[in-house]
Order: sequence, then C-alpha cells, then structure tokens
Amino acid sequence: MTSNDLFCINDYDCIGFDMDHTMVQYKLPNTFRLQYQCVVDFLVNEKSYCPKTFNMENYEKFEDFSQRGIIFDIVKGNFVKLDKNGVVVSCTHGMRECGAEETMSYYGEDRVWPLFQTLKEKVYNAEGYWIIENFFLMPVCSIMGQMVEEADKRNDGKHLSTYKPLYVHMIEALALSFDNKSFRKDIGGFFPAFKRNQEKYIKKIPQSVVDWIRSLRKAGKVVALITDSYTDFASHLMEYALGPDWTNDFDFIVTHANKPNFFTPSYKDRCFVNNDANGDESTEVKDTLKPHTIYSLGNAWKFEETLKAYTGKDEVKVVYFGDSMKSDVFPPKHLKGWDTVAVLEELEAEEVHFHKNNQSVCTFSFFSLRY
Repeated sequence: MTSNDLFCINDYDCIGFDMDHTMVQYKLPNTFRLQYQCVVDFLVNEKSYCPKTFNMENYEKFEDFSQRGIIFDIVKGNFVKLDKNGVVVSCTHGMRECGAEETMSYYGEDRVWPLFQTLKEKVYNAEGYWIIENFFLMPVCSIMGQMVEEADKRNDGKHLSTYKPLYVHMIEALALSFDNKSFRKDIGGFFPAFKRNQEKYIKKIPQSVVDWIRSLRKAGKVVALITDSYTDFASHLMEYALGPDWTNDFDFIVTHANKPNFFTPSYKDRCFVNNDANGDESTEVKDTLKPHTIYSLGNAWKFEETLKAYTGKDEVKVVYFGDSMKSDVFPPKHLKGWDTVAVLEELEAEEVHFHKNNQSVCTFSFFSLRY
C-alpha cells in the first residue's frame, strides 16, 4: 500500500520488518499439525470434548478448509468469506457448505454481512465475530468447524442460539499455546515442541535475504525489526534463523509491539521499555532508542522521533513489510502514513503444493468466489 504508482525501496529512510512469517518463515505443514494437536489436546483434556471429534485423520481431510481471510460468525456458527463490499460470497455452517438459499436465510437476499461496517472501522475482532487472518489461527478453523457440528448434533441437530461458549473455549486453548508465559514455563504444547525441534518448524533465513538486508544498511538505510513476539521467544527464534549475532543486522529492534496498537493514536504516550538480562520488560526508556538493542512496547510516533535523531532528518519515510492485514498492512498506512508491503505466502501455491490430499473437501478457495 503506497501513495505512488511505483515502488522503489531507495525512496525510504527506514525499512521495517515483521518477524513471524515475514523475516522468518515457518515450515507451515509441520507447524499447522503441531498447532492443531496442541489445541485439540487442551479441548479434550481441559474442556472434556470427545476425542473422536478431533483426530489427525480429520485434520488431513479438512486442512484445506483452513485459510486466512475468512471470518467466524460467533452467533450463527458460520464461516464466511466476504467481498470488498461485505457481501458473503462463501459460507459454511461448521464444516458444512451452505448453498445460496441457506446463506440468504442467514444474511438476507443481498447477503451483506451485518457487521461489515464494524469490521471496516476496526480492522480487528469485535463482539460477534472472529477474524482468521494469520497463520497461527489457520489450523484451528477446522477444529472450530467440528466443534460447531458436534454441538448441533448434541442439540438434536438444531442450531444453538449462539456459539460463543465454543469460541471462548477456543480462545482459552490458544492463550495457553501462545501466551508469553508458556514459552518460559515450557507449557502449552506448542513452545515445548518448538524448542526441542526448531529445525522441524523454522526455516533458516536465506543468505540472499541476509545479504540484501546488509546491503540496505550499507547504502545508508535504517533497518528495523518490529514484532509482536515477546523478547525471549523473538531472541530464541532469531538466534536459530539468523545466528547468535542477529541484533547486529538490525539498527532498531522492537518486541511485544502489540500491533495494531503500536500504530494507533491513542497509544502515542506509551513508552518504550528496556528488557533486563532475563528478557523481562523493566524500566521505561526516557531518551531515543539505542541501535542494536532490544526494546519492547512503544509506538510509531516515538519510533519516528528516534529515526529523525538517528538520520538527522526533519522528516523520515518508512516502509513496513508484514504478513498480517490486521496488524502489519492496513494500520501502518491508514493510521500512521507508512507505506506497507504485504507478504503473502499463499502466492507460493501458484507454483508449489504443500501437500497432496486427494480427500480434501475444501469449501473455500483463496482466489475464487462461491456464488
């Protein structure tokens, strides 16, 4: 998203990168299976769901159902895909595909999703819906769909008045898997497996990318890493993907940025904080940021003040690369005026197939419409 027809990286003073699924690529098939299993284990062991509802055979059968850009209607138990005007172009109830007539019974003859205006204004989750917009959420789509179908079955085949209790269980499962405390405590399934076998889940950053970053800095560009991941996990990941001296390749590093809040005007007063030797957030930063040092929190306005001091310029131009529309692409441009570049691994599917699954019953196609 740029204000010009032509994009030239030489036009920018600072080039910023997200970490997960941008600077560092995950081995998605392996990671998806791990995420799926961790969530299922929580639901079965902590919430007493039937183990037969969730199994790896079901995962293999329905894995193509999981994708970014769809929305879970928490009240109706539907997954919907929208066009740019908020019209529902694909719909399932649980895992079951809904035809045009059934979809209209949910959303009216025009099939306009009633919360579309809220979505446009917030670009964030709100009461009544859940956006599946990143790779950490994709594998749980089929789990959520199977939960809906199991709930209907136990309700004599009738739809529930709301599926919010199921959604709450899902959020609890995800919180255990990805909470920052789980990494340090070695709990939740995901982080323990990740630590034991990083090479199974993470790709090393290609030398060509490393050389490119270094060439940008050599040409006088400021290179920044701004990630939502906490310091301990980010350091662990980057040390494996880039090497023990990884901080030397980034002029500025921000962890736990809490995007999109990092780009939100109401967070202008939120200070950057230092990290102590254990990676814990400690004292507030009173001055501008120091190069090659890991900080947390903060905001884009204070970050730009550091850039101006560092470059000696009154105004700086920033471009930011990231994979999340909700956190990395729309907010920096819309709220702060940074240009953005969307990193879409889905485009690799045009040439590379992650798997061969003849049993796939995918309802959604990432590039096509249903009605």
